[in-house]
Amino acid sequence: MAFLYNARVSFELQPTPQPVAGTIIAASTVNALDFLKGKRSKDLARLKHLQRRLLDPQLYMAGLDPAVDGPTVEKLGSYPWFHGQNLPEYDSGEYKNPTQWKKEQGTKVAKEWTRRVPSSATGIRKSARGAVRLQQSLACIGIILPAPLISIADQSFERELDWLDAGIEAARS
Repeated sequence: MAFLYNARVSFELQPTPQPVAGTIIAASTVNALDFLKGKRSKDLARLKHLQRRLLDPQLYMAGLDPAVDGPTVEKLGSYPWFHGQNLPEYDSGEYKNPTQWKKEQGTKVAKEWTRRVPSSATGIRKSARGAVRLQQSLACIGIILPAPLISIADQSFERELDWLDAGIEAARS
């Protein structure tokens, strides 16, 4: 039996008693720009256990308080399924390097973090498309749809189903 490595703290594989068939990467561990332009993009090609990968969008972390864990909020906020669709694209002519972009945009993310997931139909569709597209661009072996956790307080599940429907629609297109 093979397992997927849960990359939450380090991308480097720790010794395991069982074979590792791939990796699940938590969005909260890395800024989206690092996947596209930084060191983590090189890790995806270099580390064998990252060749077969999934990306957990971690939409359930939307309620995180930036005053409690600002660095994690800055990473999560760089993804389009949170509020990252409002961030400008990285432009090497405008920024010295990805680190400068992350520093400037991280401050913006922390200020604009709503502690809620998008709730309008347009916001949900836009977020779902962003999650599917990024996972496809990272050559993930499957798509994990972003959706809020089902809570006992809301028995209708309408909001969660809206997210799943939008994700399925995005994956089909």
